Amino acid sequence: DEELWREDRYELCLKLHEGAVFASSALGEINQVPIYANSIINNVKFQDSLVAQHLLVGGLSASGKYKEAIARGLAVLRELKFDIPATPSPNGVMQMMKATEKEASVYNYTQIAHREVDTKCVKTKNIMKLVDAISVACYQVASPFLPLVACVTVRFSLQNSACVEAVSAFVLFAYFHIFLGQSFDESRHWVDVAKILLEKASVRGPVTRTQFMFFGFVHFWYCTVKESSDRLQ
Repeated sequence: DEELWREDRYELCLKLHEGAVFASSALGEINQVPIYANSIINNVKFQDSLVAQHLLVGGLSASGKYKEAIARGLAVLRELKFDIPATPSPNGVMQMMKATEKEASVYNYTQIAHREVDTKCVKTKNIMKLVDAISVACYQVASPFLPLVACVTVRFSLQNSACVEAVSAFVLFAYFHIFLGQSFDESRHWVDVAKILLEKASVRGPVTRTQFMFFGFVHFWYCTVKESSDRLQ
């Protein structure tokens, strides 16, 4: 393996292995995903392993290993300096939501939705993909880490001008604002924010799962059933 990953072959080897991980995932050959992904993770610099990390988390979820996927994903986020407590508590979740709301409330989201993330910032985009994979695993087992992941992602995306790329985190933040905050009037602001970002994201590419979550679990509180139903078709 050391010979394979020597300096003059590093970039080529990385791209070939990333392609193998992606192809295995796309073809449903889930047992092959950790083989190629771990080969990357064990032989490259941490920042170069993010593609493999998010595909590995996704592969673990697809295999039904949701808790392992969450643990793996959270470990990577912590290495990236995301402040996620080891043991979530209801009080801790509410405190983080309030802190996130305070930080996020000063932004103009109409402007943010039309701001393009730097295409050279590959790291930021890969982090967003990792967060999305972790969120899927958290959702499957109703993990208490889900609102915490949403909060830290909202803050990270604001700091890095990547809000449209993090639309699923904003949808989750709006969702938890409704169901944990129990204040529908105040939550309306975050629902509107999520809608603005989702509409921008929809222009760039398919976001079917996020659309379903938004119109099926969030937006229907503030519109007619028919409107939500039409949006999901």
